[in-house]
Amino acid sequence: MKLRNSVLLFLPLILASACNYHELKNANGVDLKASDLNSFNLLYSNLIEPECVRCHSGSSAAARVDLSSYNAMISDRGLIVPGNPNGSLLYQVVKDGSMPKGGPPFSPGALEAIANWILAGAPDSTFTVSNPATPTPPAPGTPPPVTTPPVTTPTPPSAITFATVQSQVLNPYCVRCHSGAGPSAGIDLSSYNAIMRISKLVVPKSAVKSLLYKVIIQGAMPPRGAVASADLNLLRDWINQGAVR
Repeated sequence: MKLRNSVLLFLPLILASACNYHELKNANGVDLKASDLNSFNLLYSNLIEPECVRCHSGSSAAARVDLSSYNAMISDRGLIVPGNPNGSLLYQVVKDGSMPKGGPPFSPGALEAIANWILAGAPDSTFTVSNPATPTPPAPGTPPPVTTPPVTTPTPPSAITFATVQSQVLNPYCVRCHSGAGPSAGIDLSSYNAIMRISKLVVPKSAVKSLLYKVIIQGAMPPRGAVASADLNLLRDWINQGAVR
């Protein structure tokens, strides 16, 4: 029975439509190409506002993700990473079909439009996405210039431990129902070993593939209230760093 309840809990996250897409059309039903959405206003009015803002706006935004304005979107750490679609939570959840919740997934053209905007730096204005310029070949007999790439030493992010996630996220929001001999839906979140025993509940290095993160970002859990943005980001970063003990 516990296994059945567990499957039912996460079934909406696992099932996705493979046939129906949210097509890229304007308000008059005219088909659009990704290149037509070459400003934030066009992207917002044709994709984000009609598909996302109903749930993600204001102080009661689902999962505390506010998509009601450019400033709200760009100020939410990790939601939009300018120049990096695959590192942007917004693009990740529409690409894997987790969002829009309850609706058809975005079409390839819609995904391309969002990626184009992020690749262009996610500006609050008109933008263009072009291929890198092709260098002019040197004249015959001229040796190619030698370039030395700059040496940079990136600062590694601070490692997040399970103890931190447990004290700031799991204990305050989850453990009251998900612990003990009969945890809700058979999901025990009271220890690292209990969490890692459940397939796909936490997928190290991929928060968007982790069911624990998905049910929170979609607003399905916790059943009352919402996880604060800072705590949600902490959980996401812990998983993406490898979900270390």
